[in-house]
Amino acid sequence: MREKRQKNAANAAQSNAVKTDEWLATMSNPDSNIDELGKLIRYFILPLFALWVWYIGYIFTSKALVGVVDPWQATLLAFALPGVIQFLKLYGAKKTLRAFHFKWYDRSAHDLWLWSLVAIVVCLMFAWSLKISFFDVKDTARDNYLNTHTDSLSLVMAAATKGIDSQIEAINKSNQEAGTMKTKRGKIAWSGQKIRIDNSTTLSSLMYQRQQIASQALEDYKAGKVRTNETATSRGNFFQRFGGFGEIGEILFCLILGLVEAINRNNNIKRLSNTEGGNQAAENTLHSPYQYQQKRNGQAQNSTSTTNSIGFKWDGYGKATAQEPNTVSQQPDTVSQPTAHFSTLGCDAVLQLCEKRVRADLPNFLRKDTKPESVSRRINDALQECYESLKNPDFAPSRQAGASFYKFMVETAVPTLDGRGWPFENATFLLKRLLEVIPKGDAVLA
Repeated sequence: MREKRQKNAANAAQSNAVKTDEWLATMSNPDSNIDELGKLIRYFILPLFALWVWYIGYIFTSKALVGVVDPWQATLLAFALPGVIQFLKLYGAKKTLRAFHFKWYDRSAHDLWLWSLVAIVVCLMFAWSLKISFFDVKDTARDNYLNTHTDSLSLVMAAATKGIDSQIEAINKSNQEAGTMKTKRGKIAWSGQKIRIDNSTTLSSLMYQRQQIASQALEDYKAGKVRTNETATSRGNFFQRFGGFGEIGEILFCLILGLVEAINRNNNIKRLSNTEGGNQAAENTLHSPYQYQQKRNGQAQNSTSTTNSIGFKWDGYGKATAQEPNTVSQQPDTVSQPTAHFSTLGCDAVLQLCEKRVRADLPNFLRKDTKPESVSRRINDALQECYESLKNPDFAPSRQAGASFYKFMVETAVPTLDGRGWPFENATFLLKRLLEVIPKGDAVLA
């Protein structure tokens, strides 16, 4: 059971280390402009390129699915499929580059295989997308333009000779009617013959005109077809050129964003470690990923906090209904606590010393040359020693020292340890006991 717990804690610590790397890579840095470049690429440039490449994919997919599935299915797939590919490409590329820059792949053999396979999948998706943008979209755009702007020769001829054909049809109808004109004896009437003779002259003239119109229409059709083919080829070249440009832009800016995040992460680590008051800054850095993780999991605490009887805000610690354990496991090097009567100054000193030890060790979670389990063990030892003192019935700190230590525990120590995957088991009981020993008062502490 203990080994399983240690394994789970180690996995949680590794997961939180990944989240810390990502948080440091994207956090703001007042001492550099590199974070602003990262935001520009992440929120503006890459989405523009992605939208354009998605449109290229939409053109190709919609043409490829015509006649294969129902029209509504073709439209839906043409919208969805390129969008899914774009998301997987960019998300996978971001994670793969972070794994490379932050050396996530170097943590175990499984991590190496995982990120290697993810990198292969990303490369395959980019290769497939590049093929569409550089080659397939050219023919697709050309064919779409030709289908939209090209009429058949028969339709062109029919439109050109429509007027003359109606006149010829009228003369033919007149000739038919003239042929039915007969005398009372049943012979063809001379007037009908005269009409047919006159119509033949007119019909010859109309047929000649129709031939001229058809010849001109054929020449215009051929010239128009040449222009249409040239325009279609130009459209195909345009989509091939700018579609490929979109793909290359995506690749380049993904690589640039990876470098920007690596630089920003390193800068933030140095800034938080070296700036004056670095312990507090590093402590906030550790705390923030915890809050970030909680929000991501939908477990962010309600911003409306309650105020307890001693006047300062707290978030529910101390309301635990669980019973305090009879025995508490101790580390071999635990310092035994005195059982004599505590003075107020002595109680304040115990709380201040514990806070000092914990606050000094929290930034070590960020260091690469320390083991999280060692850092957590030292912090848990300090908190356990403080808890043993709190259990003494004579322990009575001042209101200011008790409230300050309680605030530190609730806002920083407990969330950080929980977020790192190494929680203090007796945190609830410690805080509950702390509320019991802090003197009550009417003034609200800042």
